[in-house]
Amino acid sequence: MEFLGVLALVIGLIEIVVVIYLRFWHQAECRYWVFEKTHHYLFTKRRLQTPYPIQIFETPQTVIGIGKCGSVQEKVELPKLEAAQW
Repeated sequence: MEFLGVLALVIGLIEIVVVIYLRFWHQAECRYWVFEKTHHYLFTKRRLQTPYPIQIFETPQTVIGIGKCGSVQEKVELPKLEAAQW
């Protein structure tokens, strides 16, 4: 009986760890795709196909990418080098 209680506890902890890990993995994947699409647009002015809907906005100084991947929303802002002040 004790073994079953400990086993249930261990399985519950493993499930919690997997859920947390998958949440962070999904967030990191979203961050990656938003950066890649924004970076690609900054240098080529063409839109890269991604598995998530990502919007690109351009200002005189920066290129901004905003992506929504499920419940995760990420924003990347990259400065244009010709507009940078050194």
